[in-house]
Amino acid sequence: MQQVAPEPMAAWLSGTGSEMKRAFIRLVLLAIGITAGAWTHGTAVIASYVGPGNIKSGALAWGGLRCYSNAYSGNVADIYAPADVSHTLLTCSAGGTINETIQALATTCAVSCTVKTLYDQSGGTNCSGAPCTWVQATEANRPNLILNITGNGRSGMRFGGGAQNLASPSISLAQPWTISAALGKRTLHGGNFDSYLVSSTAAGLLGNASANTVIVYGGSTGATAAVTDNAWHSIQAVFNTTASSAYVDTTTTSSLSAGTASMAGPLNVGKFGSVALSGDIFEVGLWAGTFSGPEQIAMGANQHGSNGYSF
Repeated sequence: MQQVAPEPMAAWLSGTGSEMKRAFIRLVLLAIGITAGAWTHGTAVIASYVGPGNIKSGALAWGGLRCYSNAYSGNVADIYAPADVSHTLLTCSAGGTINETIQALATTCAVSCTVKTLYDQSGGTNCSGAPCTWVQATEANRPNLILNITGNGRSGMRFGGGAQNLASPSISLAQPWTISAALGKRTLHGGNFDSYLVSSTAAGLLGNASANTVIVYGGSTGATAAVTDNAWHSIQAVFNTTASSAYVDTTTTSSLSAGTASMAGPLNVGKFGSVALSGDIFEVGLWAGTFSGPEQIAMGANQHGSNGYSF
């Protein structure tokens, strides 16, 4: 039997290797912060910050406590001290830099802080002709800001049940669409509608009443995928009627029948109806259409890696 030598990495990237291999490896390398041009004699050079928008551009809505892309410059979140006596506006500079230090916020938020506004960094105007920025005016109903939540300097939002929720203006969106989320530790599963990102029609990504599962819900009963409670996860949920899927960390649950419902009304984070999430959320995003397999893998790797939350 004739042996075929493996294609070297340089060939995969330079154009002499298989096109499918090159496309896949470029996405994976981009997810962990290595550019195609950074390979010299087989040695990888770590590139600049890579955000979700660098993995998959064109989000309809995206919010999180890091920068959407390495080109994004603008607002991230409005953080309020107790009783709203002061607030800190987190912003991004190009290159993925958050313009506020943990040390400064630790002083401001010595008791606690809440997230009043989570800005839509996508650049779109897809919610009633405006950005899909999420807001909660009532202090008691806001998620808490948790600093350095995974130990790499990133922060997260902690929803403690009750009425804690952030909501955007209204959106209207027919399937297919994809929700990408980096989620923290869900500690309680109180009902079907623990909201990670869901519209007023209940279409979206939900925590399940049963432990260790989420619902990819597009009407009817939706479909479930395994997600261990009390642990951090990345989820890429593709909503495409009977061809829906959920890529959780590194495992795909495919051929899900999610239903055929459209998104309509505000996008809710943390609560839907009478049931609220008890757990953490780092970021949520919504894209029209479906993520490909390589895009799901690359986005998950980015969220898990040092550009993301290092979990």
